[in-house]
Amino acid sequence: MGWSSGSGLMHEVMKALDGRVSEDKVRQEIYEDLIPYWKGQDCDTLEELLGQDIAFDRAMKAHSGVED
Repeated sequence: MGWSSGSGLMHEVMKALDGRVSEDKVRQEIYEDLIPYWKGQDCDTLEELLGQDIAFDRAMKAHSGVED
């Protein structure tokens, strides 16, 4: 069973970082730390958030191990 509300919670994190952390690379590093935890808690809906923050998109890509 997946943790479907996890994407809503991550969206709140994204909103909190917006305007407070202006550097994409720093936000990406934060997301890279958080994504494994969310996935480890069986959150399977993070893909819903793709396209909202380039830093999140890059962190998701890095977590997936997909190369360009």
